[in-house]
Amino acid sequence: MNGVNQALFCCLLVLPMYAPNAGEVPLCSGDNRMLSLVDRPSEALSACIVPAQSLLIESGYTYQQSTPNGFSHNVPQMEWRLGLGRHTEIDFLPPAYNWQSAPRQVGYGLMTLGAKHLAYYDDHQLATLQAAISPPSGGQNFGGRKNGYMVNGIYNYSFDSGLGIAAQMGFASFVTQPVDGNQRYLSINPLLLAGWPLQEKINVYFEVYAQSCTAPNQGWGVNADTGLVFLAAKNLTLDVVYNQRLYGALNGLERSFGGGLVMGFF
Repeated sequence: MNGVNQALFCCLLVLPMYAPNAGEVPLCSGDNRMLSLVDRPSEALSACIVPAQSLLIESGYTYQQSTPNGFSHNVPQMEWRLGLGRHTEIDFLPPAYNWQSAPRQVGYGLMTLGAKHLAYYDDHQLATLQAAISPPSGGQNFGGRKNGYMVNGIYNYSFDSGLGIAAQMGFASFVTQPVDGNQRYLSINPLLLAGWPLQEKINVYFEVYAQSCTAPNQGWGVNADTGLVFLAAKNLTLDVVYNQRLYGALNGLERSFGGGLVMGFF
């Protein structure tokens, strides 16, 4: 099964090389396009692609409660997204720093490299493919010593009212941290999101997401979160998010609060 994940990852990276020349995507353009382009703060990835020769830099902070008496900080949650043209972008997520109280652990997490390609669009719909790899990186407590892989299909439908519905289905091969033995496990990762505009420059959303396996020999985990994205300037968004565990132990989360910003360079 790990070989299947690697094959899917390679296919998705090669696919954009044979894509036709790109035109403007209605749902991802306009004066408020940043609201459609940003990935954060939701778990769902944006189905929109960063325009050619453009760069989005995303960053944020999360305070997470993992047990009744335990908590952690995660910062700066950077993501660099570069538009290549032909409805394709590449993404780089450098390691974030984690500070955890119980058990007391600190260190850097994984580095991730990815690519995203818009496969279909019209005036109301977007369908996007994404692939990512997390090579050996990070520290003993939060990093990894083997490659991790993930592939996602993202579908978005936007109604004339402004309401948007997104569905995402992912398949992943994860590896536990070195301190937990570098054990590999496979997971199916479904997600549903609904988002709508409060005002012209403010979007809110609610989503539910899950993993079929949250750790080796563990079952389903389900979380939900809600957030707000504010277009502070034409090329700048600010965001806040609240996340809550519903079932299982996905990401070791009980609840979390966070916020961040995204800057666009077009």
